[in-house]
Amino acid sequence: MTSEKAAGGAAGPWDVAIVGLGPTGLALAALLGRRGLSVLGLEREGGLYRLPRAGHLDHTALRVLDEIGCFETAFADMIPNAGLRILSAGGRTLAWLPSPPRTPTGAPSSMHFHQPRLDRALFDTAAALPSVTLRHGCPVTEVAPGPDHVALTLGGTRPEQVRARYVVGADGAGSTVRAAAGLALEDFGFSESWMVVDLILARRCPSLSPDTVFVADPARPHLLIELPGMRYRFEFMLLPGETEAELTAEPTVRRLLRPWLGPDDIAAIERAVVYTFRGALAPEWRAGRILLVGDAAHLTPPFLGQGLCSGLRDAANLAWKLDHVLTHGAPTALLDSYGAERAPHVRNVIDTSIRIGEVLCTLDPETAARRDADLLATAEDPRRSPLFFRLGELPQGALVGAGGGRAMPSPRVGATTLDRLAGQRFLVLSRRPLSADPALEFWTALGAHVLDTAGEVPALDAWLDRMGAEVAVARPDRYVLGAGATLAGITDPVRALLAPGLVKETQAEAGRGTGSV
Repeated sequence: MTSEKAAGGAAGPWDVAIVGLGPTGLALAALLGRRGLSVLGLEREGGLYRLPRAGHLDHTALRVLDEIGCFETAFADMIPNAGLRILSAGGRTLAWLPSPPRTPTGAPSSMHFHQPRLDRALFDTAAALPSVTLRHGCPVTEVAPGPDHVALTLGGTRPEQVRARYVVGADGAGSTVRAAAGLALEDFGFSESWMVVDLILARRCPSLSPDTVFVADPARPHLLIELPGMRYRFEFMLLPGETEAELTAEPTVRRLLRPWLGPDDIAAIERAVVYTFRGALAPEWRAGRILLVGDAAHLTPPFLGQGLCSGLRDAANLAWKLDHVLTHGAPTALLDSYGAERAPHVRNVIDTSIRIGEVLCTLDPETAARRDADLLATAEDPRRSPLFFRLGELPQGALVGAGGGRAMPSPRVGATTLDRLAGQRFLVLSRRPLSADPALEFWTALGAHVLDTAGEVPALDAWLDRMGAEVAVARPDRYVLGAGATLAGITDPVRALLAPGLVKETQAEAGRGTGSV
C-alpha cells in the first residue's frame, strides 16, 4: 500500500522523513502535512497491520485525532469504557475506578477501539494531504546524518537513497533510527510476559462485562476488555515455568476462557500471542536532525492503557515545533524542549503503570490477601488506595511558564469549539481587548488566534477565574504556555526561543523610536 507523491523529486530533500507508519508515525505525518510540510513516511511492512494491538485512548489522544481531522471517522468505530473493575480470585469487587464524566479537554475520558480501523482512518487522512507521501515495503537499512540533512538508504525491491531535513524514528521498540542515532533506552527493570487473546464473539454474552475487568487472582492474573464490533480481548499472565507454545496452544486458550465463555459463544479466535511488557525510556530524544516518537522513545506496561496515548502526545508536541523551526525560523534549540517536556511526563506514566502492575499482578497468595484487604478498606477513599494515581501536567520547562502546563479547555465558542477555532496556531485569550498591548504584535506575527472573551464565553471566563489570570496563551498542542496578569509576562521569556527574528525586529523598532541607529 503506497500513497505516492513527490516533493522536489522522490529523493528529496523532504522536510521530514518518518520511519515507521504505526498510529504514532501516521499521526505525525498528518499533523505535519496539515501544516504544509513535505513529509515522506516509510514502513518496512507491506501494508497496514491487520490485527489489533493497542485498544484504549484517553481524552488527550482523542484531542489529537481532532487536530488531525479524523476524529469523527475514528470515533464512530469506538465504544466508551465506563471504568475499571478489579475482582478478587473469588469474584468479589475489590475496587471500582470509574472513567471521569468530565475532562479538561471536553472529549470523552476513555474509549476502546479496534486498531486496524484507527490505522486506516489515520492512513487515509494523512495520504490525502498533498504534501505527504506514504510508502510501505520500504525498510530503512542505513541512516547517515549530514550537516543540513539526513540520508536514508532504503532496501526492498528497488534500493535507493532519500534525503530529509529531519528524520523521526517511529519504528517501535527495536528502532533502527534510534540505534543509528546512538540513542539508548534506559530499562526500568520491569518485564512481564502475557498472552493476548483477541476473540470475535458469536453473540452477546451476559458473563462478559462492558467494564474493563482485572481479575487479581494470584493463581493467574488476567484482564478482560470489550472492543468494538463483537470483539473481546483477554490477557493472561504467563506463569513461571510456562512456555509460549504451551500457553498459546488452542486447547489451553479455550480452557482459560471456559470460566467466561462456552464453545458456542466464540465465532473465532483472531490471535493468541505472547507479548513481553517492559518499562523503558530514552534519556535523550534528539540527536541533531534525528528525533524519536512513540515506542522508539519509550515502552510502557499496559496497566494504564497509556502506551499509544503517550505516542500521540509525542506527535502533537513535536509537530508544531518542527513546523516552527522549518517554516517560521525558530532556532533548533526549540527541538530540545520536545524531549525535555515529554520524557518526564512519560517517566511518570511508566513509573505509575509499573507500580499498579506490581500491586495487581502478585503471585503470592499472602501478599494478594493483604492487597485485597487494603483495596476494600480504601474503597470509600480512593486517594488512600494503593491504585491511586495522577498523571500530572506537562512539566515546567522553557515553553511552560507561570500558570502553564495543563491542558487548555475547549468549550463551545459560537458554532464550533475553541480547539477548532484556534486550529494549529497559538491562542491568545484575554478578558479585555489587547489591541494596545505591544506584546500582541509578537503573537500576531506568529499567526496566533486572538480571542477577547468580553464575557461572551462564560466557560472561559470561569477558567480564567480559576487560574487567577487576566490573559493566557495556549500552545498549538493545546497545552497552556502561561497565564497571568499581563501578556508581556507570558511573552518575554519565550521570544528568543520561538522567533528570534521577531526579537531583532522589535529591538530595531525600539532603537529607531529613541533616535538610535
